Amino acid sequence: MSDTEPELPGWLRRLIEASVAGGTTLGGLAVGGPFGAAGGAAASPILTALIIKTGTRIRERWSANAGAAIAYGADAAGLSPEDLVERLLLSPDREELFASALEAAAHATLEAKIRALGDSLRSGAVDSDAQVEVETFFVRAMVDIDAPHVRVLNAMSASRSGTTVRDLAHRIPSLEPILTPVVATLERHGAVQRIQPDVVKVMNDYEKNRSRGLGTPSTPDAAWRVTKFGVECLNRLRAAGPRALGSNADA
Repeated sequence: MSDTEPELPGWLRRLIEASVAGGTTLGGLAVGGPFGAAGGAAASPILTALIIKTGTRIRERWSANAGAAIAYGADAAGLSPEDLVERLLLSPDREELFASALEAAAHATLEAKIRALGDSLRSGAVDSDAQVEVETFFVRAMVDIDAPHVRVLNAMSASRSGTTVRDLAHRIPSLEPILTPVVATLERHGAVQRIQPDVVKVMNDYEKNRSRGLGTPSTPDAAWRVTKFGVECLNRLRAAGPRALGSNADA
């Protein structure tokens, strides 16, 4: 957070820490869980200390990220962090938005994602119930959308005719091993939509090949286009600025 962002009071920091400390990662395993129960006795003192140190560092990052989202939201709404949180606890719908945003922000690796989630918290505190429903949908998508998804979404947004996984592999070769699950995640959240093949064209090509004694034409690759929701996600992330989005350069 920058020096201009409000300092979070102790009670709010404790709330954030409690909300992000339950994950089953090193943050939780450092003080218990399967490793602590089954492997703790066998671990060397140095390894145990390293696990605890790593877990503490992870929890601190989670808390800092969640706190930053609250601070961004409070600043955008013109409220103190305490007032922002109080407004977000006024109804179950707003509570759910708050909880989902903290989860997404805690694990974020992009500053743009944290800022966008902060803006959703602002909206949850000051906007209508209908807008809260919209923001909750956006926040739930942000839980699963990380830097690779943003790069793919950005690349796909440049095409109006649709983009195939083969196209993406040429544009972002470093992501080729994970392109299929990345696109699947974007499709599951409605950020991209599969383009249905032109059945008439496929049938015409088939008839032409059959009349000429040629083989069956190959089925065209599946293609996707960015939806209005996907454009909205990109616009919100881009609003934080190119530095907050991280590098888009391929490795």
